[in-house]
Amino acid sequence: MRASISGPRWAVAAVLLFLPHLLQAQTPDPPRVDTSGTVGWFVNDRDRSEDQLYDDRQDRWVFGGDLGFYWTEHLKSEAGISATTTGSSFVLVPVATQADPRYPYLSAHRSSREVRLVAQQIYQFGHNAWVHPYVGAGVVVLRETSRLEFDRSLYAYTGPPDLPPDREETATRVKPVLSVGLKAYVSPRAFIRGDAILSPWTTSRDITVRVGIGVDLK
Repeated sequence: MRASISGPRWAVAAVLLFLPHLLQAQTPDPPRVDTSGTVGWFVNDRDRSEDQLYDDRQDRWVFGGDLGFYWTEHLKSEAGISATTTGSSFVLVPVATQADPRYPYLSAHRSSREVRLVAQQIYQFGHNAWVHPYVGAGVVVLRETSRLEFDRSLYAYTGPPDLPPDREETATRVKPVLSVGLKAYVSPRAFIRGDAILSPWTTSRDITVRVGIGVDLK
């Protein structure tokens, strides 16, 4: 006795046979939104101002968070906010009004911290991969609080008579930034990221190297 398979059964058998291959060929929808938290190391190199003798540099920790929106699979807009710890540097400040010529400069410590808001346009390479390198460009709006404290202990007995008071100021600046990094997935939605964000064009140059963890949101 010969068995036969009707037309509808052939169709069902064909679908069941090729279904695994069809599923493997499908590409998941790219994420629309992602968010991440980061920690990093912030290096700031500052040019000499009118009231300081030479450049000074500060190294600080920085902590922040980012939120990104994908326009396409590769193009993403990202905004992040971060804050640095307080850094300190040694400076020599010229004293033009100092009556005693033995003290043309005064030693001081400059301490500062920043709150930073970075907005970038990012291009992400790769398609449905575990690791995606990316590059970005944008601007940073930063609010810096700094304090200049003169070292009075050096002049406790022989110091100049008119040692100036300590100074504290807050300034807001806008600077361009560039970034390069990668996004590496540890699960279909969770990822780790690492990047470097630099702003080398101004009198206060800085670079941030950071790592973080995040998640894709649909």
